[in-house]
Amino acid sequence: MWTGIAGAPSVAAWYLDHINVIQLPTDWKEPLLGIAVGLVVVALIANVMAHWWSSTMRQQRAGGQPRPFAEQGHVTIDYAGYGLSFGQYRNVTERVRDLMKDGELHMRVNEKSLLCDPYRGQYKHLLVLYSQGNDEGKRVEAGDERIVDLPPCRVVEKE
Repeated sequence: MWTGIAGAPSVAAWYLDHINVIQLPTDWKEPLLGIAVGLVVVALIANVMAHWWSSTMRQQRAGGQPRPFAEQGHVTIDYAGYGLSFGQYRNVTERVRDLMKDGELHMRVNEKSLLCDPYRGQYKHLLVLYSQGNDEGKRVEAGDERIVDLPPCRVVEKE
Protein backbone atom coordinates (compact mmCIF):
# COMPACT_ATOMS: atom_id res chain seq x y z
CA MET A 1 0.00 0.00 0.00
CA TRP A 2 2.73 2.47 0.98
CA THR A 3 4.61 1.84 -2.24
CA GLY A 4 1.49 2.78 -4.20
CA ILE A 5 1.03 5.96 -2.19
CA ALA A 6 4.70 6.88 -2.53
CA GLY A 7 4.84 5.98 -6.20
CA ALA A 8 1.69 7.78 -7.35
CA PRO A 9 3.19 11.31 -7.52
CA SER A 10 6.26 10.18 -9.44
CA VAL A 11 4.20 8.11 -11.88
CA ALA A 12 1.72 10.96 -12.37
CA ALA A 13 4.48 13.50 -12.95
CA TRP A 14 6.28 11.25 -15.42
CA TYR A 15 3.03 10.48 -17.30
CA LEU A 16 1.89 14.12 -17.46
CA ASP A 17 5.31 15.10 -18.78
CA HIS A 18 5.21 12.23 -21.27
CA ILE A 19 1.89 13.40 -22.76
CA ASN A 20 3.10 17.02 -22.73
CA VAL A 21 0.64 18.34 -20.13
CA ILE A 22 3.46 19.61 -17.94
CA GLN A 23 7.13 20.18 -18.65
CA LEU A 24 9.52 18.66 -16.12
CA PRO A 25 13.18 19.62 -16.01
CA THR A 26 15.13 17.22 -18.23
CA ASP A 27 17.24 15.90 -15.37
CA TRP A 28 14.10 14.79 -13.43
CA LYS A 29 12.58 12.49 -16.04
CA GLU A 30 14.80 9.43 -15.67
CA PRO A 31 14.94 9.49 -11.84
CA LEU A 32 11.13 9.76 -11.66
CA LEU A 33 10.71 6.82 -14.00
CA GLY A 34 13.30 4.87 -12.02
CA ILE A 35 11.51 5.59 -8.74
CA ALA A 36 8.15 4.58 -10.23
CA VAL A 37 9.47 1.30 -11.64
CA GLY A 38 11.38 0.58 -8.44
CA LEU A 39 8.29 1.09 -6.29
CA VAL A 40 6.21 -1.17 -8.55
CA VAL A 41 8.84 -3.91 -8.19
CA VAL A 42 8.87 -3.43 -4.41
CA ALA A 43 5.05 -3.66 -4.34
CA LEU A 44 5.08 -6.89 -6.35
CA ILE A 45 7.73 -8.45 -4.10
CA ALA A 46 5.81 -7.37 -0.99
CA ASN A 47 2.63 -8.93 -2.41
CA VAL A 48 4.37 -12.25 -3.09
CA MET A 49 5.89 -12.27 0.39
CA ALA A 50 2.53 -11.47 2.02
CA HIS A 51 0.82 -14.36 0.21
CA TRP A 52 3.66 -16.72 1.09
CA TRP A 53 3.57 -15.64 4.75
CA SER A 54 -0.21 -15.97 4.94
CA SER A 55 -0.11 -19.44 3.41
CA THR A 56 2.67 -20.53 5.79
CA MET A 57 0.76 -19.30 8.85
CA ARG A 58 -2.45 -21.08 7.77
CA GLN A 59 -0.54 -24.33 7.24
CA GLN A 60 1.00 -24.07 10.70
CA ARG A 61 -2.42 -23.46 12.29
CA ALA A 62 -3.85 -26.40 10.38
CA GLY A 63 -1.19 -28.85 11.52
CA GLY A 64 1.87 -28.04 9.46
CA GLN A 65 1.36 -29.58 6.05
CA PRO A 66 -0.93 -28.83 3.12
CA ARG A 67 -3.71 -31.34 2.73
CA PRO A 68 -2.94 -34.33 0.52
CA PHE A 69 -4.39 -34.36 -2.98
CA ALA A 70 -7.14 -36.82 -1.98
CA GLU A 71 -8.50 -34.35 0.57
CA GLN A 72 -8.33 -31.22 -1.54
CA GLY A 73 -12.04 -31.28 -2.32
CA HIS A 74 -12.96 -31.43 1.36
CA VAL A 75 -14.31 -28.40 3.16
CA THR A 76 -12.84 -26.96 6.36
CA ILE A 77 -15.07 -24.59 8.32
CA ASP A 78 -13.06 -21.59 9.51
CA TYR A 79 -15.99 -19.69 11.05
CA ALA A 80 -19.77 -19.96 11.16
CA GLY A 81 -22.09 -17.32 12.59
CA TYR A 82 -25.88 -17.34 12.90
CA GLY A 83 -27.71 -14.05 13.33
CA LEU A 84 -28.86 -10.78 11.83
CA SER A 85 -25.69 -9.69 9.99
CA PHE A 86 -23.59 -6.56 10.56
CA GLY A 87 -21.56 -8.40 13.20
CA GLN A 88 -24.63 -9.55 15.13
CA TYR A 89 -23.83 -13.25 14.95
CA ARG A 90 -23.67 -16.02 17.48
CA ASN A 91 -20.61 -18.16 16.87
CA VAL A 92 -21.85 -21.61 15.81
CA THR A 93 -18.58 -22.82 14.27
CA GLU A 94 -18.29 -25.95 16.41
CA ARG A 95 -21.94 -26.91 15.78
CA VAL A 96 -21.53 -26.56 12.01
CA ARG A 97 -18.31 -28.60 12.15
CA ASP A 98 -20.22 -31.29 14.06
CA LEU A 99 -22.79 -31.42 11.23
CA MET A 100 -20.09 -32.15 8.63
CA LYS A 101 -19.57 -35.66 7.31
CA ASP A 102 -16.56 -36.77 5.25
CA GLY A 103 -15.45 -33.18 4.65
CA GLU A 104 -18.85 -32.08 3.33
CA LEU A 105 -21.71 -30.09 4.81
CA HIS A 106 -25.39 -30.58 3.95
CA MET A 107 -27.80 -28.81 6.28
CA ARG A 108 -30.97 -26.75 6.54
CA VAL A 109 -30.43 -23.40 8.28
CA ASN A 110 -32.70 -23.04 11.30
CA GLU A 111 -32.59 -22.86 15.08
CA LYS A 112 -33.20 -26.61 15.40
CA SER A 113 -30.18 -27.61 13.33
CA LEU A 114 -27.94 -24.98 14.95
CA LEU A 115 -29.30 -25.58 18.48
CA CYS A 116 -29.76 -21.87 19.19
CA ASP A 117 -32.06 -18.95 18.43
CA PRO A 118 -30.01 -15.81 19.11
CA TYR A 119 -32.68 -13.34 17.94
CA ARG A 120 -36.01 -15.02 18.65
CA GLY A 121 -38.73 -14.16 16.18
CA GLN A 122 -36.48 -12.41 13.67
CA TYR A 123 -35.28 -13.59 10.26
CA LYS A 124 -31.69 -14.77 10.59
CA HIS A 125 -29.05 -16.16 8.30
CA LEU A 126 -25.96 -18.32 8.53
CA LEU A 127 -22.57 -16.98 7.43
CA VAL A 128 -19.92 -19.64 6.79
CA LEU A 129 -16.28 -18.83 6.03
CA TYR A 130 -14.54 -21.95 4.74
CA SER A 131 -11.61 -23.41 2.87
CA GLN A 132 -11.79 -26.09 0.21
CA GLY A 133 -8.55 -27.99 -0.09
CA ASN A 134 -5.83 -25.36 -0.36
CA ASP A 135 -8.28 -22.74 -1.68
CA GLU A 136 -9.03 -20.51 1.31
CA GLY A 137 -11.18 -17.51 2.09
CA LYS A 138 -14.44 -18.78 0.61
CA ARG A 139 -17.80 -17.59 1.92
CA VAL A 140 -21.42 -18.67 1.76
CA GLU A 141 -24.54 -17.15 3.30
CA ALA A 142 -27.96 -18.73 3.61
CA GLY A 143 -31.16 -17.46 5.22
CA ASP A 144 -33.48 -19.34 7.55
CA GLU A 145 -34.86 -22.58 6.10
CA ARG A 146 -32.40 -22.53 3.18
CA ILE A 147 -30.11 -25.43 2.39
CA VAL A 148 -26.32 -25.14 2.72
CA ASP A 149 -24.48 -27.60 0.52
CA LEU A 150 -20.67 -27.55 0.69
CA PRO A 151 -18.67 -28.10 -1.39
CA PRO A 152 -20.91 -26.40 -3.96
CA CYS A 153 -21.28 -27.62 -7.52
CA ARG A 154 -19.73 -30.99 -6.95
CA VAL A 155 -19.08 -33.15 -9.99
CA VAL A 156 -19.72 -36.83 -9.45
CA GLU A 157 -17.90 -39.19 -11.79
CA LYS A 158 -19.90 -42.11 -13.16
CA GLU A 159 -18.38 -45.49 -12.48
